[in-house]
Amino acid sequence: MNKKAQIWVETVIYILIGLGVIAVLLAVIQPRIEQMKDKSVIDSMSEGLSDLDKKINEIKLVSGRKEIIEIGLKKGELVIDPESNSVVFVLDNSKIEYSEIDRKIEKGALTILTQKQRGNINISLSLDYPELYLTYIGAEDSKRFSASNIPYRISIENLGDKEIGIGELKFSVTQIDFSSVS
Repeated sequence: MNKKAQIWVETVIYILIGLGVIAVLLAVIQPRIEQMKDKSVIDSMSEGLSDLDKKINEIKLVSGRKEIIEIGLKKGELVIDPESNSVVFVLDNSKIEYSEIDRKIEKGALTILTQKQRGNINISLSLDYPELYLTYIGAEDSKRFSASNIPYRISIENLGDKEIGIGELKFSVTQIDFSSVS
């Protein structure tokens, strides 16, 4: 009877040791997995924004031209900001420092900025178009797209030249309008 009890006690001890080892491995590996996921999201959005930039540069050449692009957004937020004439992807609470803190990095047309605020790492990827007039459904309001399992379909259209300015100072810029497509 003693031998059977000893076998059960040893079995339970081995199981507990095995579970302890697995728990320690998970505790060590989990942060690295999260870093790899965030890096993958940033790399994917970098490619997506580069594709978007190519489409915008094609569309801006011909008035009336319209294209549709799909953008997958698994994490973070995509902002079309007419006020600053930019398209920005923001990933708050990132597990990775994608670039040097508070230093803008240029990657083609893309500007990458990593910031640390209150212990959180925030990363932004932006496309700036000072020579264009960006709108969302004809309005100057910002449009935010949040993370989704389904890719967003966004229409981009060249609405032609728009005269803007203050008082006597007026000039013409190409208006690029964004809208969501179902």
